Amino acid sequence: MNRLEQRLAELKKKKQKALALFVTAGDPSLKVTEQVVRFCDRSGVDLIEIGVPFSDPIADGPVIQASAFRALEKGVHLKQILGLVRRLRGEGLQIPIVLMSSANPLYGTGWVSVARDLSEAGVDGVIIPDLPLEESAELRRAFERRDLVNIMMTTPTTEGRRRRDILRSSRGFVYFVALIGLTGDRHESAAIISRRIREARLTATSPVLAGFGISGPADARAMCSAADGVIVGSALVQHLHQHSPRNLSDRSRKFILSLLKAVK
Repeated sequence: MNRLEQRLAELKKKKQKALALFVTAGDPSLKVTEQVVRFCDRSGVDLIEIGVPFSDPIADGPVIQASAFRALEKGVHLKQILGLVRRLRGEGLQIPIVLMSSANPLYGTGWVSVARDLSEAGVDGVIIPDLPLEESAELRRAFERRDLVNIMMTTPTTEGRRRRDILRSSRGFVYFVALIGLTGDRHESAAIISRRIREARLTATSPVLAGFGISGPADARAMCSAADGVIVGSALVQHLHQHSPRNLSDRSRKFILSLLKAVK
């Protein structure tokens, strides 16, 4: 059981929900990324997802795509990100850290080498949206030897055996994409998503955290009624871009704390 699994197990024991926050590494700058991670560690956020910038992401919406392009223009790459995590761990940082990345930036030297590099830096796991379960066996073997988790994604429309296999194979937590490709009003879609999350929790062997489209405290609080926790990404990325261009601002700190209050 690694750092992330321990944190989520503690929350389950206390009957508390988890708050995970996503930031794109290097946007607005690596300095701000570091300040966000430190602040979240001090404030009681349960998990940080650090996005690895990539030029051709498939799962990101326009806000996170734009942030990745800005980071790439600054020359941000995986080696710098791992160096930052390694340094923060050396200074005593305890918050679980997961990298969210396309497969391409990670796979250059093979999964065994990547697992070693991530583990030695102090990363706890990965989310790789474009690596399906059916093609992840090699990664999972390499990661298990390093006590790293491979977090899988599922959606409200994932069905049948594949849905069951994802829910039972995902370690750390299951990333439930809280968007639905159905017509109907917002309330109808929200009801369907909540029902699907509750169904997923009955099968999953790890906690189920909901992400995508959670824009603020009210959305986070509502989603926690069904899920084991929430992931806030685009809303924070946009907030940092607008209000913390050089340093983490008091306004951005208050936004993070408002999310924490809503979830806890």
